[in-house]
Amino acid sequence: MQLGTESVRRKSRSVIAALVGVLVVWAVALILRGQEESPSPDSNSTQPKITWSENHIQAAFPPGGSATKAVAFSSSLPVENLVIEPVPSLAPLLRIEPNTFTNVPADQNQSVRLLFSVPQGAAFGTNEGTVHVRIGSQTLPQTLKVSVWVVDIRSLETSLPGMVRGSPIIVIGNVVAVSSTVNSPKPPWERWKYVTLTPTRVLKGSLSANTLVFSSYVGVAVSSPSFQEGETVLLMLGERNPLDTLSPAIFSLTGSADSVYHIRDDPASGTLAVIDEAWNGSEGMDKRAPEFKAFLEKSERREVTLDELLVAMGFSP
Repeated sequence: MQLGTESVRRKSRSVIAALVGVLVVWAVALILRGQEESPSPDSNSTQPKITWSENHIQAAFPPGGSATKAVAFSSSLPVENLVIEPVPSLAPLLRIEPNTFTNVPADQNQSVRLLFSVPQGAAFGTNEGTVHVRIGSQTLPQTLKVSVWVVDIRSLETSLPGMVRGSPIIVIGNVVAVSSTVNSPKPPWERWKYVTLTPTRVLKGSLSANTLVFSSYVGVAVSSPSFQEGETVLLMLGERNPLDTLSPAIFSLTGSADSVYHIRDDPASGTLAVIDEAWNGSEGMDKRAPEFKAFLEKSERREVTLDELLVAMGFSP
């Protein structure tokens, strides 16, 4: 009887040990499963993420100029009582309509208009800042970068040094592609020409790429310069025109055709700088200083070398 009892006891201890082992494994499995299913702090964040339709808006105006640009944003989470506003440095130049939203559903685009208006007497130069989204006292980190360039159009019309001062980028380069929206169904004031250039010499400003794309307005009131693939040109460029809402360009011509000099090799005179033939057909361009007009006429007659143009612009040949 004692041997039988001892055998039963050993079997009981084995069963209990096995059950304990199963319970331990089960408990560990539950712990691991709980760790896998527990959301990380990031995935459970209550802060929405704002996505803008564009990363950077660039606009150029003379004092008194204005334009409207449409953009859109979306939120990763539904939010209420959302406010959109520019930083104080841009507030005198930019309004946003609408700038408040009572309810914003998740992942649905919301349209807003950026209303640019440069007051008379505004200081010339570039004004940079951001448009941000605020919910109560919390400003969300995803902002829209905005640059507003205030240009002295009077000096652009009257003198070559004025055009140099008003051009953030001045470059010599080779034209590699030309496209346009001239035959598009859009009205004339929404038609543009796009030119891709490979720079060979940057006279003013800095470029971050080996090629640049700029736009030239094709309208009824402004004479459009002409470009040929493979030719070399000297260009005076500013920020992209805000009216060119679908442009692939980053820059636009500072003026119109008088921002473009075609570089030509002449066996007798060397390398010439020939102003674009459309320079004298632009409306509102009769305010040029007499010496500037005489210089452009001389260039049109193929009597200005590239070195002479560079010296007149204040650069080394």
